[in-house]
Amino acid sequence: MAALNREVGQAIFYPFRSVQESEVLGSGGDPLMSEPWSFTSTSKFRSWYRRIIKDVIQDFEQQCSRAMSQVGEILRRQMPLSVKVIIKGGSLGKGTMLKGISDIDCVVMINSPDLPYLRNVSNMSDYVHRELAKANRSIEQAIKDHATVVSTKRNEYMVKTTLKVSGVNVDVDLIPTADNLTAEGKPQIYESMLARSRDDREFYSVSLVKLQVDFIKTKPGVLKELTRLVKYWNKHVVGYVLKDKWPLPTSYPMELITIFAWERAGSLGAFDRLQGFKAVLSIIATELPTLNKHWTCNYNESMVQRARSVMDSASKRRPFILDPANPTNNVCARFHSTWNDVAGVAQQTLSSKLLSQVRVNPSKVAHIRGSFKKFYLHHRIFVILRQALASANQSIEKAIEKNATVIKDKTNKYMVKATLKVSGHSLKFDLIPTADNLTKEGKPKIYESMLRRTKDDREFYSASLVKLQVHFIKTKPVGVKELIRLLKYWNSQVVGSARRPMELITILAWERVGSPRSFNRLQGFKAVLTIIATELKTLNTYWTCNYDESMVRRASQKMDSETKRRPFILDPANPTNNVCARFHSTWNDVARVAQQTLRSNLLTQVQVNEGWKK
Repeated sequence: MAALNREVGQAIFYPFRSVQESEVLGSGGDPLMSEPWSFTSTSKFRSWYRRIIKDVIQDFEQQCSRAMSQVGEILRRQMPLSVKVIIKGGSLGKGTMLKGISDIDCVVMINSPDLPYLRNVSNMSDYVHRELAKANRSIEQAIKDHATVVSTKRNEYMVKTTLKVSGVNVDVDLIPTADNLTAEGKPQIYESMLARSRDDREFYSVSLVKLQVDFIKTKPGVLKELTRLVKYWNKHVVGYVLKDKWPLPTSYPMELITIFAWERAGSLGAFDRLQGFKAVLSIIATELPTLNKHWTCNYNESMVQRARSVMDSASKRRPFILDPANPTNNVCARFHSTWNDVAGVAQQTLSSKLLSQVRVNPSKVAHIRGSFKKFYLHHRIFVILRQALASANQSIEKAIEKNATVIKDKTNKYMVKATLKVSGHSLKFDLIPTADNLTKEGKPKIYESMLRRTKDDREFYSASLVKLQVHFIKTKPVGVKELIRLLKYWNSQVVGSARRPMELITILAWERVGSPRSFNRLQGFKAVLTIIATELKTLNTYWTCNYDESMVRRASQKMDSETKRRPFILDPANPTNNVCARFHSTWNDVARVAQQTLRSNLLTQVQVNEGWKK
């Protein structure tokens, strides 16, 4: 199991030189006396970052991506087994690749029955020696003679290959698995993992790679730049100073520690990279013995506690950072013997010329731009804000009123309402001015600011949170969006309104059955209508992808009794907004229409199966 005893996307480094040895090691072989740690000028650091990291990575990342796409096509065409999808994992998939350091993992999803689902496997030893061995032989046979392949080596878990990318040898792991995540859905796959032994749980990790990739890939570009800097430090400073120690932390825990530091500072969309770097190193230098962090974007608090109960004592030691994709995996556990040494190197780096003069100032981390910056909500009275909005709306209205495609427009004190002629159809839209309060304050801080405001004043923040709303639904599978369209059509054409929060009720129903990536649409439709018909009086749900349980409770205390009435569905982007509250007077009527629809000829014969399986 040693070969799989790691997070997918966290392979051992197979480095090639991207910088000269003299650039990495300074006087007397001390890396902290070299660039960039010896700089005393931030402008020199920025120039170094562009030259060594930023300017070279984009082309190289694209070249690696094309090379992996070619490998994927070869596997699809030449493997005797049916390949469902090829997932680019590791730093390439996440968008945090660093030339000379990063790994490439490629997960080969094979259709069942060519490779059985883990839920159907009772003997993992047989699975390894028969099923995985067959898959790896097929992978090796398919790619070994391709022009870009320098060498291949197969073990019982994966095929290790070296590709020639723009004249450079790049090591790649090709790891076969069935699509267990789609087959079971997130809640059920975690239940299955808890029922397995520690060694057997490792086999599930490959199926969770897409969740790992999505967690980091969706983060802002500036955060990925900071991540690359931390990874560079980890390789060239930690790796050199502690070259006689083993095992040293790999990329994945460093990525998660960086994200943790960024979230603690408010999940800023723009910040000073050196301040961010110093904040990350300060955590590594001083907080590892007490560090305890998890995310609930893929599993809930209850699963965290249950997963901890099946871990051995070594896996529960601090630092404790749960893999956002895998609640049974403390990503720091493998490196407990060397974390103290890494903390020492971080402390030394904090004393370097580059960082000793850097002051981490949370209030000035963000680079604020834009003509409306003086109207940020946290420090201006709302009378001034209303005046600013009126002025902004007049500017918007004037800009569009002569546009031939705009057939009419109307301005109120909050927005410009307009109708656009698109391919002969009229499309209504709202133009809503706001400052970028979310970037300015970050998620935790903006929610704190909202709690201090009155109910009416809090509404001014909602426009700044639109991006979070969009992201919450945009990242859902296509099948869910198709189901949402069907519900919205029913709401508009049968119920007679297009404004109720059908999107979130649909997502709630989909998550209840395990968030399957593919499902029968009519079964899903019937399941959503069943919730509307029977559960609205007790419905109470929220998501913790943008705020935590504590914020939910505190926000609830600020709501009036009408807002807290059931159905209670919190906006995933706004913990002060029950999206159902505006419609309390009509929910009973909507429930009756849903009940009538369930008795229609279309739905009476539909049986809702587990997971809405086709």
